[in-house]
Amino acid sequence: MRGCWSAAVELICAKGTTRTTLKEVGVVAGYSRGLASHRFGTKDQLFTFIVRSVGELWLKELRLAVKDESGRACHWRRG
Repeated sequence: MRGCWSAAVELICAKGTTRTTLKEVGVVAGYSRGLASHRFGTKDQLFTFIVRSVGELWLKELRLAVKDESGRACHWRRG
């Protein structure tokens, strides 16, 4: 559902959360109007999916950046 994810982020940035609809997300993603509703159920569930996905991506990048370092060792070596 990466297409819906990207479409949702694009629409939310352009229109805000209130004016973004699941129907639009499906259409902008190139799917049927009802696919986003079928997959996510509600806008709240879609937004939860987006926030979790962004958090997971951020953690992945952070782990790559610090590798095996942690705590003060990480700070002092990069600082």
